Amino acid sequence: SNIISLVEGEEVVFARMSGNYRKKIRRAMKHGCEIEILSYANDVDAIERFYKIMDEIYHRTKFIMSGKDYFEKIWNTFGPLNNAKILVVKYEGNDVGSIMYLYDENVAYELYGGTGQAGRSIMANYLLKWEGIKHAIEMGKKSYDQWGVAPKVDGVYDPKHPLANISQFKSGFGGEDVEFLPQFIKVFNPLAYRFYKIGLLLNRLKLLIKKA
Repeated sequence: SNIISLVEGEEVVFARMSGNYRKKIRRAMKHGCEIEILSYANDVDAIERFYKIMDEIYHRTKFIMSGKDYFEKIWNTFGPLNNAKILVVKYEGNDVGSIMYLYDENVAYELYGGTGQAGRSIMANYLLKWEGIKHAIEMGKKSYDQWGVAPKVDGVYDPKHPLANISQFKSGFGGEDVEFLPQFIKVFNPLAYRFYKIGLLLNRLKLLIKKA
């Protein structure tokens, strides 16, 4: 994962970020992008708005995505405990990006999210991430976990790994890569898991064809 330390406060965290990223954040603000923080208690349409963005991202990238019920389960489990938030970035009144967060006592976890094409063109993805970091600082969290990154080969992210591009994006926010024990998969339904693996393979083939 790539983890950003927040203990030094907002000014230091912002200064530690890539200078180019700071410019893009300011540019998104000049474009008039606005951030809305959605909570389980106050925003009944939070998952609808979040999933609409995720669905757009899926159709652009073709990465396999969980169904809406999966995100609803996360939201309905952690939302009532006030351990989940959804941040939305808006442009000209429309949602153009969103991130779902979970929180524990000390850490903000960036679970899922991104921006649609309209948001990417005005640097809304940089502002969205920064506002998520700022909100974590305001909540008193000590670190911001960006979740998965690609492994490195000779000091750079493996360009063949499916997370290579997003890992490069995450690295500019001033965090450090932290290596954990690899995940362990326990298969309870071998047939369903086999279809899942076939789906992953087909998805990778589609991406290769798309990039060719």
